[in-house]
Formats: sequence, C-alpha cells, structure tokens
Amino acid sequence: MKKLLSFTVMPLDCGHVDEICLDIQQQYEQGVADCPLFKMTLVPEGDPPVDKAKAFCEQYKMFHNRLSELGIPSGVLVQASIGHGWKLSAPFPYQRFTGLRDGSTPEVVCPYDSGFRTYIADALHTIAACSPDYIMIDDDFRLLGRGVNGCGCPLHMKRFNELAETSLSREELNQILVSGNDPRLRKIYLETQREALTETARAMRAAIDSVICSS
Repeated sequence: MKKLLSFTVMPLDCGHVDEICLDIQQQYEQGVADCPLFKMTLVPEGDPPVDKAKAFCEQYKMFHNRLSELGIPSGVLVQASIGHGWKLSAPFPYQRFTGLRDGSTPEVVCPYDSGFRTYIADALHTIAACSPDYIMIDDDFRLLGRGVNGCGCPLHMKRFNELAETSLSREELNQILVSGNDPRLRKIYLETQREALTETARAMRAAIDSVICSS
C-alpha cells in the first residue's frame, strides 16, 4: 500500500529563504509534513497575460535548491488557474466564466477558451522544467459548485447547442434544467462542463509530460 502523503503549503517569500527552509526541515524531520508545496497563483492578468510562471519559478528555484541540499523534496501548488473569483489587477483576454443561472461574469476564465488552454499549458511546462517533486492544482479548477449552475458562456452554449442540436439561449437552457423535465439535455449540459475541464487538464498533463519524457 502506498503511503498517504501530507503536504505543507508555503509562501515564496524570497526574503526569508533560510527561515522558511528551516521551518520545512523541522516539519519534515518531525513527521508533520512529507513535502512543502509552494504557492503560485497563475490566473492570467493583462493582455497579453504576464508570464507569472516564469517569475514564480525564479523564486521557487531558490527554495528547491536549498531543500535539495537538505535532502527534502518540494513541489508546487497552482493555487489559482482559472481563478477563485477575486479582483484581478488587469483583465485577461480570454472568455470569462458566465453563470448559467444569472449571467454573472466573475473574474474567472472559462477553460473552453483555446487561448487560455495554451497559456496554462505553457505555464505548467515552465513549472515542470524546474523539476518539482509534486504539482497540485487547487480547487478553483471547477465549473459546477460555484453557486450559479455552472458555465453558460458563449463557448459553452455553442458547444451545448452543437451536441443537443438545439438553438437555446442561456436563459432558456437554465429554465429547462431547473425544471428537471429533460434528462437528455441535462446530461448533455453536464458533459460540456466536464469536457471543458478535462480537455484543459489533458493539455496541462501533456505539457508536464513533455518535460519529463525529454529529460
């Protein structure tokens, strides 16, 4: 049976590398945590988006190298990918998540956007090139469970109508789903939510594997 790993989430505070690594070493030696995960918030900002992964990795290398000298593994927590919804410093150029129920557009990216898919895959490629022992994706990588019945953005509605052979609006689809009168359309809608995430996850995984397989 594989051992259940415990992680400790740490900041990339380059002003306190020695102190943080000492804290991690104590946690590691005392059995508190098996591996630190350093936080990177990669939700895109700016047009074109800032290369956050590159900047974060320059910081991460300082901790990775020090911990490697101590014989301690380390990894990365992608603490934001499509976004938790907090206010960003600059808008991104990709399709926003759009609440099916109310049309709300928080500062969250829809993973159906091919431009975003390229952006986040490139970011994971950059991270993988730093040789972390683990990479974890945070729970912002979701569409359902945001309190607005999932994403009904133009990309999602286009894909839904293609699969369902309909021409429904976001409002019309929401009414049908809330009524529960059409299990077929509900199944197709859920498939669009799943597909947007899984296709993006595959792109992220492929980016990581491209580094692993070439090393």
